[in-house]
Amino acid sequence: MTIGEALKKERIKRGLSVRKMAGTIIDPSSYNKVEKNMRNIGSEALVRLIFMHDININEFFNNISSNYAPSKLLYKIELESNMRSAFNNRDLVKIQNVHNKIMNLKHEEILKLRSIVTVAYLKHAINDLDEHIKIKIFEQLDKKDNLSNNIEAIRLFANVMPIFTNEQLNYLMQSYANKIIKNDNLSELDIKRFAIASVNYLRACYERKIPLNETMVQIKDYILNSDDTSLLAYKGLVKLSLAAITGNITLAKKLKQELIDIGYEQVKNWKF
Repeated sequence: MTIGEALKKERIKRGLSVRKMAGTIIDPSSYNKVEKNMRNIGSEALVRLIFMHDININEFFNNISSNYAPSKLLYKIELESNMRSAFNNRDLVKIQNVHNKIMNLKHEEILKLRSIVTVAYLKHAINDLDEHIKIKIFEQLDKKDNLSNNIEAIRLFANVMPIFTNEQLNYLMQSYANKIIKNDNLSELDIKRFAIASVNYLRACYERKIPLNETMVQIKDYILNSDDTSLLAYKGLVKLSLAAITGNITLAKKLKQELIDIGYEQVKNWKF
């Protein structure tokens, strides 16, 4: 099976049109030619399509393995999948093994930084990261369009907020929010990633006692006014965080209990 045929199979499985499948990642007419094996697709666009539509990586590449020799792209995606699996299972031995392989890749700076951060999280040493690593992370996230188009950068940002100063954190979140809010062609997955980063940001603001600011208001207006029903829990988390930030602890506790009652038990450890 070719890459185009495999993508078409995933598109049909999801009941998507060519335009919906392509999203804002690739021009629909160009994507259509990829499905028909009339043109190739770049590795960055392919990876973004796979993550945007939550395509099973192992299954996808098993389908195309007979048509393609192993490549750097396949190896990178396999390592990223293994890293995510090891993190979810809290397997420090496996994550260290994957980390060593990732660090031997050429280029892939953001993936390397994500790997460093993942190992640090499992070792409970995120705040002990070397200063030059923190500087590298900030520089990568501050690059043009990284915090709107680069999936790896967005994931990195959502996970490393504790290492930034208040000024750096507000600056990066403001930059990210501006790019998202001005974009009218976002996929549901893009919006969900923004919601996750927003909740992490608001939680960090409460813990650091950062007062209500313009970025927080932008996040509130954008997420609470969204018609996406999959954001229901995130809307509750945004309300909860803002109630805590503005000092309305009674409301915060009420919202926390409402989230627990609907099955969102992750907030049980949130302290007010």
